[in-house]
Amino acid sequence: MQFDDAVRRDYAGAIVVEVQAFDVFADIKAFVRTRDYLHGHGYRLCLDGLSPFSFDLFDRAALGVDLLKINWDEGLTAGLLPERESRMAEAIRTEGPRLILARCDDDRAIEFGRSVGIAMFQGHEVDRLVNPLGWRPN
Repeated sequence: MQFDDAVRRDYAGAIVVEVQAFDVFADIKAFVRTRDYLHGHGYRLCLDGLSPFSFDLFDRAALGVDLLKINWDEGLTAGLLPERESRMAEAIRTEGPRLILARCDDDRAIEFGRSVGIAMFQGHEVDRLVNPLGWRPN
C-alpha cells in the first residue's frame, strides 16, 4: 500500500507486478485478495515462474492475471508425452498474446517463441539485440 501511494499517481496503468506461481498456489485466498486490490488500483499482474511442466496444469483464465511468464527450456515441448505435448502447444498458442517467454539466452528461444505466436521476450539475447554494443550509461 505504501508503494501504491508513492507511485500510482505518476505511473497509473504502466506497472506490472510479478507474482511467483509457487506463492499463488501456496495461499490462493491471499492471492485473490491481492489480485483484486492490484487490479482495482490500475496495476497489471504477471504470473511468473511457469515451466513446461506446470504451464498447462491449471486453469490460467480462472486466475485472472494479465500476463503469464514461462521460462524457456530447449525441451519446451520436446520430450513430453505426445498427449501432453499437444496440450502444451495448444496452450501456448492460446495464451500467445499475453505470454512472456523468459530466459531467452540465445536466438533459438526467440525463434521458437515467434513460431508459436509469442511476441514478448526477456533475457540476455533480448538485451543483446536491443543493445548490440553493450553500451551502459555512467
